[in-house]
Amino acid sequence: MGVFMFGAHYSGEDVSRLFVRKSVACVGWSQDDAPTLHDILERIRPGDLAVIKSFGGGPFKIKAVGLVTAVVHEVKDLGRGVKVRWGWVGDRVVPKELMEDKYSSARTVTLYEEPSVRMAEFVTDLLLTGKKTKTGKKH
Repeated sequence: MGVFMFGAHYSGEDVSRLFVRKSVACVGWSQDDAPTLHDILERIRPGDLAVIKSFGGGPFKIKAVGLVTAVVHEVKDLGRGVKVRWGWVGDRVVPKELMEDKYSSARTVTLYEEPSVRMAEFVTDLLLTGKKTKTGKKH
């Protein structure tokens, strides 16, 4: 199972609520403008986790976590994406200690597969329980 992190800012507009309402996670860039992002999108399969993340000018936040239920397709006004059953929706700041690793610079891109086991555990726990302390430990 992969954990795929999606940015949801389209030209400065936060579209994360649209992702949740339409049960999707998408890449807003065209295939011609961002072929690498579309290559990553093609690797996502049902059973993987999709995460809406925010990391622009402030702390790294998780806005939603869900299970991918269908592969790539076109979504009107949002671009190409995958179908997602969102299980947790909120606005959780990721603990600083989870961000202090060799992957921090990769987290600024629109779509990537999360390489950190600790971050994958954090988002999985959000999906399953919705409860985390600041240190990332369960209540």
